[in-house]
Amino acid sequence: MIDTRINDMYIINDNNLNNDKYVDESYLKYIINNHIEIINSLNHYLWKDDNNNLYYKKFNGKKVSGTKEQISDIISEDIKRDILIVDDIYSSRNLTNKTGIYGNTYQYILINLIPYKVFNPFTNLQTYYDISLQKYFTNLFRYSDYLEPRLSYKEHYTHINANLQNNYSESFINKFIFNLVTNEDDYNTIINWLSGFFKTLVKSDTALVLVGDKEVSQEIFLDQIIKPIFGHDFCTTITAKMIKEQSIHQIIEDNIFYHIDTLPNFTAISKQTQKLLNEIVTKNIATREDIDQSDTHIFGQTLITSINLNHHLIESIKDNCKVVKINDFKTIIEELGCTKASFYREVEKDLRTFSSFLLNFQLDKELSDKLDTKARVPVLPWEDRIFKFKDFWIDKNDNRILSKSLSDGEHQFLHTIGLALLYKNTPSLFLLDEPETHFNPAWRAKYISTLKKCFKNDSVSPEVLITSHSPFLVSDSHPDNVLIFEKDEQNKVSCKRANFNTFGASINKITIKVFEKSETIGDMAKSKLEEYKQRIENEPDIDSLIDEVEYTLGDSVEKILLLKELFDKREGK
Repeated sequence: MIDTRINDMYIINDNNLNNDKYVDESYLKYIINNHIEIINSLNHYLWKDDNNNLYYKKFNGKKVSGTKEQISDIISEDIKRDILIVDDIYSSRNLTNKTGIYGNTYQYILINLIPYKVFNPFTNLQTYYDISLQKYFTNLFRYSDYLEPRLSYKEHYTHINANLQNNYSESFINKFIFNLVTNEDDYNTIINWLSGFFKTLVKSDTALVLVGDKEVSQEIFLDQIIKPIFGHDFCTTITAKMIKEQSIHQIIEDNIFYHIDTLPNFTAISKQTQKLLNEIVTKNIATREDIDQSDTHIFGQTLITSINLNHHLIESIKDNCKVVKINDFKTIIEELGCTKASFYREVEKDLRTFSSFLLNFQLDKELSDKLDTKARVPVLPWEDRIFKFKDFWIDKNDNRILSKSLSDGEHQFLHTIGLALLYKNTPSLFLLDEPETHFNPAWRAKYISTLKKCFKNDSVSPEVLITSHSPFLVSDSHPDNVLIFEKDEQNKVSCKRANFNTFGASINKITIKVFEKSETIGDMAKSKLEEYKQRIENEPDIDSLIDEVEYTLGDSVEKILLLKELFDKREGK
């Protein structure tokens, strides 16, 4: 749920609030609480992308996009309340006491506080605030009742009791899978494939191909087992119509299980299907820290059901497939000693037990390695490693956490500063390639001073060579220690010393002199500013244009110069 305090701070500190237009505190709180109530009720249903395009998932499951006016109407129709998405609290004040088509006073949603979309199966938080990115996120992924126990699972500490695993092996669904296949190796493959994914939600690059009775592979294995456990909304059956009408990105986004049913023959969509298969069986998820960056990540395991073992599309990805021949339904229920009706009842009753079985199943490491993705960085065998850590705990803010829980920036800081401390008082040469890449601005500003403290009072001083694109590091370096590399149009690299005093120079000065960028704002904002400049000569209402500039652009040197030009125009200078 969205934190009221964060919203309070976010709105009050918003650059859109101008002192001469400030509203009273009671109305501000009213709008905040109004916004929070609606946003919390629309978790998973309303979000925006990095371009501030709005999206809404209707209660019937259909996803729509549109302007704030269009989305307001669609939400109002969906929830039968008069909702209005507004740019800021001033817009809402101008509409106070107005009613909509449902006869209610409008309730307002502030567009700048609508969360960004993220699909993050690694957390069950519905809405959260990323301080480093300064963004709200609404998590479109929702845990099913059967999948949720994996959140508390810690593979590193789990020691499976043999008797406990035997108890779980009494699972009816586990017995069904054992009788589904024709040999024990295929059974182990399916259980390892399912259990490994259940525990980690990190896909293997192996598609499971079930060849045989469609009633068993689709109506039972997929519809009665896979979908309830992993969530019906996130298990998609890819059809020929989808492949023909949608992009690969649209098909694969926001799902954790892909099912391909009827494989097309040599037709126009066969090539598209081939491309899709290659994409989803080989591409792996990036690091968890990348998830909030609006990229497409392939989370899903792939299940293919086919009656044709020798289909050319299966042949084309055979290195990334495990083909399993399955028994027919009649043979399976005879082995289980049940009727068709009782079979379905037993499967439904057993879903929670089978989920526990998957969670506690001891994976076959050799088999899991075969199923696992080739897209990962290779890991050295334990005996060949120089540094060997079984558990590496760190005390952070009075909490003890594993090092793998740290952010990329924290890892980077530990590596470089840790090595500096490790090699104190040694004649060492440190080669640091952009050591501040994942740091926030505050850490970048402190990096050189922190590094120097590592060697304070050393009898032997090390040599440190740093490559960087950060003006903060340049500002903490004397000009004799700064070399600037340039590449010309012929790709010839040259090197020169800084021709100004870099030590203590402002970030803006360094950006201009070293990186040859005079603007202090981004390209999108610069384009908007240039648009305003072009309007000056033909703008009949300069005061309105001044208000628009004040409202739209944050504080910068460029904005001040533009406003001066506008004021001069208004006064006839």
